[in-house]
Amino acid sequence: ITTATNTVTRTFGDLGSVNFGLAVNPIDGRIAVSSTEALNLRRFEPRLRGHIVDTQLGLVTASGVVTVRNLNPHADYSVPNRPADADSAIGIPTGVAYSLDGQRVYVTSLASNKLAVLDPAGVGVLARVSVVAGPTGVVADAARGRLYIVGRFRNQLQTLSAVDFSQLALQGIGFDPTPDVIVNG
Repeated sequence: ITTATNTVTRTFGDLGSVNFGLAVNPIDGRIAVSSTEALNLRRFEPRLRGHIVDTQLGLVTASGVVTVRNLNPHADYSVPNRPADADSAIGIPTGVAYSLDGQRVYVTSLASNKLAVLDPAGVGVLARVSVVAGPTGVVADAARGRLYIVGRFRNQLQTLSAVDFSQLALQGIGFDPTPDVIVNG
């Protein structure tokens, strides 16, 4: 979108069934879109066997090349209920941000209360960091060397070190009337 005129100049497809977050790499202009991709073309549960959606990161270069990366390449869908898959899963990728130097992509996982740290091409998951419950957004603050994570389930703001991902602060950001039975699932 050209901001001066609010006109659409280019569109891109096949980035996901449900798109959650969008960020622009400040160095090369690459766009990252966090999304889920429903496996709608596979019909009926016996064929899906519990694998009904993929969690992914779509990347669009300045020249318009689209690449989609699976955020859970480690998952073995042939083995049901594998604890290792659940412990490291990145599910419902709600927020995405780039570091100021463009060398990291941060993606929040609402389903597993994690922050995925990826290389700029989205190929390698460099870290999976446990964060505040219900992370729905992430902001990278290069000037202070911090990451800010919004936790929807307890209405909190978590501050992490961008160097080692240690928690620097955790504070409430207002009253949340959501009952515990809903928050805890």
